[in-house]
Amino acid sequence: MLLSVFYVDLWHNANTVSRLLPVKSLVLKNTWCIDDYHEETIDKALINGHYYSEKTPLPAWIVTPIFFLLHKAGIDQWMPKDDVLYLTGSLVLAVIPFICIVMLIFQSLIRNKWNIYKAMLVTLALSFSTFAWIYAGTSFSHVMAGLWLILAYKFIKEKQQYVTGGFFAGLSFLTEYPTGLLFLIWGIVLIIQSKSLQNTILFGIGAIPSLAAQLIYNYHFTGNAFDMLYNHQAIDFYHDPNTLIGFALPIPTALWELLFGFYRGWFIHAPILLLFFAFMIKQTYKTPGTMLAGFLVPVIIASYFLFSSYKVWYGGWCFGPRHFVPITLLLLYHFAKYCDLKGSRFWVFGILTSIGIIYCWMAKSTLLYSINADYKNPFTQLIIPAFSH
Repeated sequence: MLLSVFYVDLWHNANTVSRLLPVKSLVLKNTWCIDDYHEETIDKALINGHYYSEKTPLPAWIVTPIFFLLHKAGIDQWMPKDDVLYLTGSLVLAVIPFICIVMLIFQSLIRNKWNIYKAMLVTLALSFSTFAWIYAGTSFSHVMAGLWLILAYKFIKEKQQYVTGGFFAGLSFLTEYPTGLLFLIWGIVLIIQSKSLQNTILFGIGAIPSLAAQLIYNYHFTGNAFDMLYNHQAIDFYHDPNTLIGFALPIPTALWELLFGFYRGWFIHAPILLLFFAFMIKQTYKTPGTMLAGFLVPVIIASYFLFSSYKVWYGGWCFGPRHFVPITLLLLYHFAKYCDLKGSRFWVFGILTSIGIIYCWMAKSTLLYSINADYKNPFTQLIIPAFSH
């Protein structure tokens, strides 16, 4: 808890500001429209001459009643520049979900009858050794989406409670749109595994509240239930005729950089994934049908190609491939039980998590996620100089 709360983001980043401006506008101006504050961010939608946040709505819906109470109590006047709002967003959308994820990983190990001290050590080593920790104190939606994703996975795969799993998968979509891949992929996986439509239908029933909320939200602001606010980005490049909401065919540079590049490489910013992917490749080789028709491999492959096709695949000013945060957290949860290693594997685990912890801590204690996208090697060009001073 201390590690999660110590570094809390109060910076007014365009992305986080866009997520919280509707909260500010609704509480102070009684409107979801952000016309009075739109100059505070470049991430916004322009619809019929009015500005709105184009981000997923659930994070703002969750923060709004909390900030409303703080405002009525006058607590938002205790700090300048809306810092109470951004502190609330960081705590509610990131710190608390991250702590919940840490406890879910720990619980999964105890449930597998691990020694409590080994479980604590492995849980902490995993939780703080990837770039996901960077976002555990800021009001991006990634960590909260990761929490819903883990809960969906837990209820579907481990408990076979498909309606509940679908409910959490729906929340994940309302928190971060790319996780909507789950509806298609996991629905197909359930059909393949059960050889019937029953489990997929139950999964879909659970997701109905979230899907209905999104359709109503779309209709209210755009006049079309299937026209998302994201389609009305005020930034010009989203209207590139060669893309669909910023997506095109996979970009060769992104395919490499998103895995191995020092710029935004998944394995560079979460080195423990090298061990996890080795486990996954070995398992796929032994039981290809089970893995390729499972809950992890298809989602990873689809997400990788989706984000490689995104015109802003580099994620803007960020630390690591931030769009992979939810899946990374899911992988930590799934593979934690495989980390009861002995011999050489124990040393591999120790080395990879240690490298990740040192790298992430250096970033967390200096630049956080504010990594200038113009620098191709942020570790040597930005993080080491910042840490040295």
